[in-house]
Amino acid sequence: MSEQRRLGVGIHGAGNVSAEYIRAFIRNPHTEIRMITSRTVESARRRASAFNMDCDVGDDLGELLRRDDVHIVVICTPSYLHAGEAAQASRAGKHVVVEKPIALSVRELGELVETVRRAGVKSTVGFVLRWNPMVQLARRLATDGTLGALALVKADYVHHIDPAKPGWDWKRRREGSGGAMLFAGCHAVDTLRYCAGEVVEVAAYAAQVGRYEFDYPPTITATIRFASGTVGTVCVTFEAHSPYVFNLELFGTHGSLRNNQLYARALDGQTGYTTIPITLPDSGEVAYHPFQAEVDDFVKCILEGGEPRAHIADAARTHEVCLAIDRSAEEGRPIRLPLSAVR
Repeated sequence: MSEQRRLGVGIHGAGNVSAEYIRAFIRNPHTEIRMITSRTVESARRRASAFNMDCDVGDDLGELLRRDDVHIVVICTPSYLHAGEAAQASRAGKHVVVEKPIALSVRELGELVETVRRAGVKSTVGFVLRWNPMVQLARRLATDGTLGALALVKADYVHHIDPAKPGWDWKRRREGSGGAMLFAGCHAVDTLRYCAGEVVEVAAYAAQVGRYEFDYPPTITATIRFASGTVGTVCVTFEAHSPYVFNLELFGTHGSLRNNQLYARALDGQTGYTTIPITLPDSGEVAYHPFQAEVDDFVKCILEGGEPRAHIADAARTHEVCLAIDRSAEEGRPIRLPLSAVR
């Protein structure tokens, strides 16, 4: 693709995650970043300067969306802005990348899915762990028969959300972040969906035992029932005195995977779990994660056709599970899915 025919990219939002998208689009040979916008011109200018980019900057998403030379818009603003801004970009005919969570309510979720569908644009969501090598291995073993029928699956997300980091004011409030499950635990839910399929029912409990600066329970655990008959658990906490933890366990009739440790009938003579040397999803730092693979998949689908691996209609089902978990914890009863016409 010639320089003139490159896909133009606009970045909206200038926080930490925007840096990873900028790096990824710079490295992709088919794209060029043409504008960065943020809530202040100063923050957009700082982000462009950090990468020595001679691109336009501004503080108006509308200005970005009116540009004919911008074909892709990346939404990486605070969580509570994602749904509205992604919908705006889609209606403007832009292919859209939106960070998670993509919406904070069932209504917002359904409206965004329908808006993107009507616009006919490509979309992808920042469920970047779908491109992590260990998660890719887990999905393959779960779907190629190596593990047999999955009986029990588990995922844990443990992270200390640091008040000293940018965005603390909106991260600590449910109306800003969506709460523990939507804001961060959605990665664990999405990984289980990616490996075990669709969810039909959840039952959850929430707790707040030590970090009262959050206006929502920062600890939540849920039991999940899948359409296949598999059952599982997902646990999230921001309260533990612990480094970042992301655990994934799949227990099947022919084998079991515990993070990068495999025990399977296919491996004759095993007396215990075998450790596989592979990249784990074991860091909370955004720079650690495979944004390049996410972006490359998205650009390829724009140019060649097909649906991106984490397109909005699919990612919405993960969000729906998270919203059902929150509702179950609040109402003290199991919740069946679907919640709405998101599907």
